[in-house]
Amino acid sequence: MKKDLVSNYLAELLSVTIAIVSALIVAGILIQLSGVNAIAGIFGLVESAFGSYQRVGFTLTRTAPLLLAGLSIVVAFRSGVFNIGVEGQYILGGLLSVLVATSIPTMPSLIAIPIVLVAGFVGGAAWSLIPAVLKAKQNVNELLSSLLMNYIALFLMQFLLRDWMQDKSIPVRYPITPTVPEFASLPTLLPDTTLTGSIIIGLISALATYAIIQKTAFGFKMRAVGRNPNASAFSGINVNLTQISAMLISGGLAGLAGYAEAIGYLHKVNMQFSAGYGYTAILLALMSQLNALTLIIVSVFFAGLDTGSQGLKFLRISSHLSIVIEGMLILMILLVRPEVKNLMKRSWKLD
Repeated sequence: MKKDLVSNYLAELLSVTIAIVSALIVAGILIQLSGVNAIAGIFGLVESAFGSYQRVGFTLTRTAPLLLAGLSIVVAFRSGVFNIGVEGQYILGGLLSVLVATSIPTMPSLIAIPIVLVAGFVGGAAWSLIPAVLKAKQNVNELLSSLLMNYIALFLMQFLLRDWMQDKSIPVRYPITPTVPEFASLPTLLPDTTLTGSIIIGLISALATYAIIQKTAFGFKMRAVGRNPNASAFSGINVNLTQISAMLISGGLAGLAGYAEAIGYLHKVNMQFSAGYGYTAILLALMSQLNALTLIIVSVFFAGLDTGSQGLKFLRISSHLSIVIEGMLILMILLVRPEVKNLMKRSWKLD
């Protein structure tokens, strides 16, 4: 049994690796067609993302919110709940964490950091509770209700940044929150980089999510409800309670993504805080086939792709082509990875 689990994960890892290599080959072809040496282009892409101590730190900084938002989608989709409201939950998690961080009195970081972290989780979970209850009690389509909640969260953020949460110490009225005090901020992991403890939170959350889904009774209920809610209800599983619980966890993880961005990187919330992580997370979760461990690799790759594409501009590659290359890389991973994985499973005779 353990041998099968190891072999399955090895197939997962190899399929992702082969898909990424295939995607980079396609990127090289597109770069060559644009008139730039393909090898120089790929090297520029990789070097901009991982070519120095500081660049690795920045890439991992971008990985944290992507990973946490992706985990939010994994939990929801595994339980058969289509939570498209991750962006709104991310915003509320960031807002509440900054509000708490800038409101609490000075205290030791060992106490302040967990308090602010919990605030981020609660902010996202509370925002997800509304579509969850509407689905369970009124059978309202959670895809639509959670999506609409994103716009409410965005406009709520704009209102708060111009009013209650605005930094009054700035002479010119600018929609931005006060800076998070140092005692409530996440510690820097690598000196002279932007990398903070947010990546540790992301990795721990990924391991915990995998363990909960695969190794616990609640995780079994989630997977059962996700596959067949009617059969699950017939077997005695409380479908509504399971889906509401999964939605709350999903929203909490999205709130942690907002916490990672606001507390671990920006140290504030501004009008550009809504960066589309909630929508990108859907893509990342599907690329990882809803596997929390594979999502770690996919998140690092996508963060590297995002930061590395900046290096293409120095090679005079159009920003529009950079977007096309990113899209083609994603498409290649979606197309190649499942086929490679299925081939390996058939070759190794795995279930």
